[in-house]
Amino acid sequence: MTAVVEGNHKRGGRNFALLDLWPMACLPYGRGTLQKKGACFDKITPYVTLHNKGLSNALQKLEKNLEGFRYSFISSNEFLTKRMNNPSKYGFVEGKVACCGSGPYGGIFNCGGMKISKKYNLCKNVSE
Repeated sequence: MTAVVEGNHKRGGRNFALLDLWPMACLPYGRGTLQKKGACFDKITPYVTLHNKGLSNALQKLEKNLEGFRYSFISSNEFLTKRMNNPSKYGFVEGKVACCGSGPYGGIFNCGGMKISKKYNLCKNVSE
């Protein structure tokens, strides 16, 4: 990531928007592939946490070292985790099942008949 930002900065880029890694351990695909269905794949969480902290630190260093470098950082991890764990607080009914996909928890992303299977499910009301 640092090399990409520095390369774009050399080409004149000054304003950057970045996201951290999603809470991959608890996304529908991971939850549906474990032997204990519904559990989060917690073994990956320390790596996601380590990456996200490293990204934040790297951005702070780049801000100090690159003239004119500015960035917006959004924690997609925090954003999604809050909505998965407390969907009603954000106007949703369900937070742990994908709205479009197949397999357990709709975690196989094949909406529109893409990839592994042509068969997929859609939720009845996407706003929920």
